[in-house]
Amino acid sequence: MSDILYMRLTEEHLADVRNFCRNNWGNEHPLIHNDEMFDFYYRDKKDINFVVAYAQKEVLEETGLINIPESLSQIEVFGVCGFIKTSQEICPDVFISYLLTKKGAPFGITFRMIEYIEQITKARTLSCNNIRKKTGGIYDFLGYTVQDMIQWYRLNSDISDYTLCSISSYQPETIVSYKLNVQEVLSSRQLESFPFLSFTNNRPFKDYKYVEHRYFKYPWHTYKVYWLSSADKQALIILREITWQTARMLRIVDFIGERDLIKQCGEFVGGLIKEQKAEFVDWFAFGVGEHEMKQAGFSRNTEANENIIPLYLSPLLMKQTGITIFVSEPRNYMMFRADGDQDRPNLG
Repeated sequence: MSDILYMRLTEEHLADVRNFCRNNWGNEHPLIHNDEMFDFYYRDKKDINFVVAYAQKEVLEETGLINIPESLSQIEVFGVCGFIKTSQEICPDVFISYLLTKKGAPFGITFRMIEYIEQITKARTLSCNNIRKKTGGIYDFLGYTVQDMIQWYRLNSDISDYTLCSISSYQPETIVSYKLNVQEVLSSRQLESFPFLSFTNNRPFKDYKYVEHRYFKYPWHTYKVYWLSSADKQALIILREITWQTARMLRIVDFIGERDLIKQCGEFVGGLIKEQKAEFVDWFAFGVGEHEMKQAGFSRNTEANENIIPLYLSPLLMKQTGITIFVSEPRNYMMFRADGDQDRPNLG
């Protein structure tokens, strides 16, 4: 439909968008209808990082497609899409978040909303964490890479009776020993000297503001951030403890910096598992080599694996669950569990 327009969401039309999402999603979604969560993910200074595909109701009425209801709204919404920038750079990497179109909406609205986001942000790359598999063809059409993240895991050898996972057999990988310095980062101020700008070629590039906002100011989860260093190489590894009843596991949710340090973190992670008395640690990742993960002692989980390492633990769902993503440019790109709008509670 040539009459469909695209705009960045303003306060004036926020109620229209929330009504659209409520009616077309089927219920209220925490990213949209929980004010605190919406503000955290989508408000960017004076802007709202959300685009709307819409038409003027007066135009639609002239075509006979609708009758204007008695309301203050003057637009008919056909689709919405949120986005999250990973840095304050002029051409940032951008996560696509919460994409919804109206049932029966004209073909191509999804493409054009993504193109509009790329236009207004000057995005270097676009990606989305945890898409529905049945929508993969849309992103194939755009030339994007659609792939499942790999779930890697390590068990605590001190534990024989597991509550949070189901283990039939397990042969641990041999950890390669490296000399690695590790410092826990207790406040974002400690990161003011971390060399974020040395990693602008990493995709996505995450700057200090992103890390401060996402991991130190996050209202719903507490994250542990560790600064890794070896010779002239430095990186940050971010994880979260998850408990269910009296059991505990660790989830690595992000890694920022020198990629070579992934293979060097095995002894540190193993020590952390035992120190925290965690049953296991898992690490959902895209773009990380199998060689590096195995050197760090991680085994690959698959849906066909008899061992069940569940994704959902709050509450516990003892089931293998994959995560499918799309990436506009996979070269030098890594994606992890907390990227985009993921690793969040399902608030009402």
